Amino acid sequence: MSRKDGGRSTGQLIDYILRKDLKEKVNEKYVYFHNLLAKDRTRILEEFRMAEEGRLYKGNNRVSVFHEVLSWGTHDRQLISEEVLYETAKKYFELRCPNSLGIAAAHLEDDKEYHLHFALAAVDFEGKSIRIDRESFNQIKIEMQEWHHTRFPFLQHSTIDFKNPSKNLVSDEEFRLKERGKSDKQVLKEQLEQIYSQSKSRAEWQEKIKSAELEIYTRGKSQGIIFNDRNYRLNTLGFTEEKFAELDKIEKSMEELRSIRGGNERQPELEDKDIVIDFVNPSNNQNVKEEIESGREEKDENEIEIDFYR
Repeated sequence: MSRKDGGRSTGQLIDYILRKDLKEKVNEKYVYFHNLLAKDRTRILEEFRMAEEGRLYKGNNRVSVFHEVLSWGTHDRQLISEEVLYETAKKYFELRCPNSLGIAAAHLEDDKEYHLHFALAAVDFEGKSIRIDRESFNQIKIEMQEWHHTRFPFLQHSTIDFKNPSKNLVSDEEFRLKERGKSDKQVLKEQLEQIYSQSKSRAEWQEKIKSAELEIYTRGKSQGIIFNDRNYRLNTLGFTEEKFAELDKIEKSMEELRSIRGGNERQPELEDKDIVIDFVNPSNNQNVKEEIESGREEKDENEIEIDFYR
């Protein structure tokens, strides 16, 4: 069992679960609905949208749909029947989201483990979030496994070993890497690296983080980023104090450069206004010459003057 909090829109997730973008789409008999009135994509999305609109607490970076996965061992593949799939989906809905919307579909590729993919509305009928912590999720795993052993004792190769995780229990990150190429952590790290490369100080980095609609949190002496409803500490993303010290050096160098430039700059020699020089009738430039000379406090002894007025 594994789960993924957010990262996709509801439509994208349901399309992925139903394999809408592939030639071999999921057979309708392997699609299971929970508390849904509709059976077509458009109306299902509308029901999910209405559920989200009923959310009581609408904070930043909230998740509107959960993606969770059940898998069986490859040695049990030949024993996975329509009955096993249907009853397993029904039991998981009952344990995980009895009062929320859900849709599940079986992925039965010949060369892979069999999976049941679930898309669960993130709020129940009362508008409360169904997000659970790791301890609660582990409890669901235990209850699911006990039921599974009792109901289908012949499936002997699909046991979750909590002390020694096997292929039957993959982490969120491992599953995302295997199925979609990049984890949320990788996506966030690449985004932060890009922002870092464009920053010349810590302050600028933080401003760009806010502009990218990423939220920084502080816990004790540690800081991190909230991304897809999860907390990632900066040091686990490679953003250590040493890395930020490099930005301090860049900022200091920029200040020194500005100081050097400022010391060499003369006071403005001209007023901030447009000056037009007439090269055809030089006699018309006398007033311009007087304006320039009146705005000049003193002429550098090394300055070369070119007279356009005679």
